[in-house]
Amino acid sequence: MVSLHKEEILKAITQERELDYQFDGLVKGFDEKLKYLTNEEYNFDLKDYFGKGSGVATARTKLVEDKKIRVEWLMNKTEGDESALDFKGLYVFKTQENNPFYVGISRGVINRVNQHIKGNSHRTASLAYKIGLKYHEVVKPGRVHLGERGALDFETYVKPVQELLLNQKVAWVKVENDEELYLFEVYCSLKFKTNLNSFKTH
Repeated sequence: MVSLHKEEILKAITQERELDYQFDGLVKGFDEKLKYLTNEEYNFDLKDYFGKGSGVATARTKLVEDKKIRVEWLMNKTEGDESALDFKGLYVFKTQENNPFYVGISRGVINRVNQHIKGNSHRTASLAYKIGLKYHEVVKPGRVHLGERGALDFETYVKPVQELLLNQKVAWVKVENDEELYLFEVYCSLKFKTNLNSFKTH
């Protein structure tokens, strides 16, 4: 058996992590950030920016022009990084009546929202897939899809949902700190009571 340097290992794993903020400091700004997600000025129709023929770059340019994102939010990353000229934060999908139904977080929000609407796999279009499961139950009452993710027919149950999503709204806010972002996601999901969000462990 390899002899372990027990004291050194225990010292290394019990060393307290240095935090930029304490818990109270992180959560006290949540209500202020929530204004971005509830104020009509910051909510907009997805089809106006992510419609047919509009890629991420085109959407980004128009979003900046229309002041739906701030230029200073955008990051400069290395070439080939899909987060390039994007921002880390939280987004909320809403119906046309402004009813929130899904909260998500990403290090590249514009790209992630685009994937939900235009992704061509069950994983990239994960929100459409989740709703597609519900659509399956509507079409086939009493028959819950229990198979593998890829077994749900994409063209039949996911593509139509992507079209539905495109005709809804989104709101978002930049959140740079990782701990704050994760906490804010749970906070917003509970605040908006979004049933498509789940924080169950796997």
